Amino acid sequence: VFEVTQPRVTCYRVGLRLNEPRMAALLVSHRRPGFYLRVITEGHVEAGQEIVKVAGGPEQVSVAEVDALLYLPGHPRATLQRALRIPALSPGWQASLQAIADTAGDATGNVGLTGPTAPAPAWAGFRPLTVTAVHQESRDVRSLTLAAADGSPLPGWLAGQSITLKLQPGGGAAALIRNYSLSNLPGSAAYRISVKKETHGAASGFIATGVRAGDTVDVAAPRGTFHLADGDAPVVLVSAGVGVTPVLSMLHQLAEQRSGREVWWLHGARDAAEHSFAQESSELLDRLPNAHRLVAYSGPASSDRPGADYTA
Repeated sequence: VFEVTQPRVTCYRVGLRLNEPRMAALLVSHRRPGFYLRVITEGHVEAGQEIVKVAGGPEQVSVAEVDALLYLPGHPRATLQRALRIPALSPGWQASLQAIADTAGDATGNVGLTGPTAPAPAWAGFRPLTVTAVHQESRDVRSLTLAAADGSPLPGWLAGQSITLKLQPGGGAAALIRNYSLSNLPGSAAYRISVKKETHGAASGFIATGVRAGDTVDVAAPRGTFHLADGDAPVVLVSAGVGVTPVLSMLHQLAEQRSGREVWWLHGARDAAEHSFAQESSELLDRLPNAHRLVAYSGPASSDRPGADYTA
C-alpha cells in the first residue's frame, strides 16, 4: 500500500537523456511531473500487477495542481490553502507552499523555490573530453582524468559538484548516462572522477574494463547545489567507501586555501585494500593546521596497522 506524497521534481537529467535541454520545463508546462510514493504497508511489487485506488485523502488536490503551485506562474489562494491542509504532503513541499502563502503575493519571483544555488552550467548538453589518465585507487575504485582534446583548461566547478557521463559500451548496447562527483581540486585544468566497480553495474563495469587512456567520452558540465560553503565555521567531512569523492574535492579546496577552519575528516572503509585515497587525504590533512581525523575499518586485515592505516 502506497501513499502519494509529492510531485516529482523534474531535473536536468531527463533533458540530457533525451538530448532536449527544454524537457524539464516541458514536463512541467504540460502538467506531467510524475510523483513520489510513501510506503504504508510493505510487500512485493511485480510487473503486471494491477494498481488499485483504495482510499482518497482530504482536499482532493491533484499532483499536477500541486506541481503548478510551485513551478508555474500564478498561485490561486484557494488551491494553495487546500494543498496546505493535505497531511500526506511531504514536509519540504509544505514548507515551500507555506512560504508562498506567507508572502500574500507580494514577493518578486517564487519564494517557494528559494534555496541553495549554483552557477549555471558552463556548457549545454554534452561535449567530448579525452581520457588522459586511468588510475586504480583501491581494489574496486578506478579514477579517470578527463581533459579537453586541445589541452585548454576546463571550466571550474564548486567542490562537491558532479559531472554527467554518456558512455557508449558498443555492441549495439544503449548509451549509459551516469553522474559522478568530481574528486580533485576545483580549478584544476582537468576533471577527475572515481568510480567503484559494482558486481552488476553496467556503467561501472565498463569504466573498469572498457575505458582506456586516449578514449573520448561525452561529458556534461559540472552541476549541483551540494558544495562547500565559505566561512569560518568548522567543517565535518563524513564519508564511507567511494562516497569519499565529493568531500575529497572539498578537502582539496581547504588544503589549497591553507584554511584555518577546524576540519574533521571521518571516513569508513572495509580495510586498507578498499581504502581509496588514503595517502592523498592524509597528505591534504597534514597541510591543515586545525585538522582532526578518524578512519574506521569494519573488517581490517591482519596486515592493516592500527594507529597508522586506521584509527578504530
